[in-house]
Amino acid sequence: MLSKEIGLVALVAMALAGAVKVYDSGLTEKLRAGRDADLVVEIVAPSTPANGYSDIVRIAKNRDGHFYTDLMINRRNVNVLIDTGASILALRDSDAEAVGLYPKPADFKFPVNTANGQTMAARMMVQEIELGRLTVRDADVFILPDEQLAKNLLGMNVLSEMGRVEFNQAELIIEKPLGRTVPERTSATGQ
Repeated sequence: MLSKEIGLVALVAMALAGAVKVYDSGLTEKLRAGRDADLVVEIVAPSTPANGYSDIVRIAKNRDGHFYTDLMINRRNVNVLIDTGASILALRDSDAEAVGLYPKPADFKFPVNTANGQTMAARMMVQEIELGRLTVRDADVFILPDEQLAKNLLGMNVLSEMGRVEFNQAELIIEKPLGRTVPERTSATGQ
């Protein structure tokens, strides 16, 4: 009994040190069976330095062919559709309010095209976005009326800051390069 406990402690210690990848072992079976892998996210422990990446996030493709995940935006949970065709993170007005963003009617002055046609969006700044251990600070966001945006969209302004993005038939992978830090933005005066 004691040897099993020591083995488990050793396995956990190796995983934390990055010697062993920790993941949802049921991910492959869910994908092969075609079951709904809607929010299956695999966060791999820090990789071995040999591969050049420190953190890896894998997101399973949904049955509908898209990739969805939950992000922490300003410390609040928000579900998004990952959209490599979107330039900027886009949030529904109701979700923007849930993360502490309150645009005024006069802020909706940026024309954008959506699946529901052209509309006006408010442009604001999100303080922090987290996906697993990947973090982006001070990201631009477009806020659109709920009736004009069916799902929140995780756009390239955030994805490109997280690291290398690739996808295949089963999953989307985001890998943060070793030594990459989150850039801090400074004001126009340099302070």
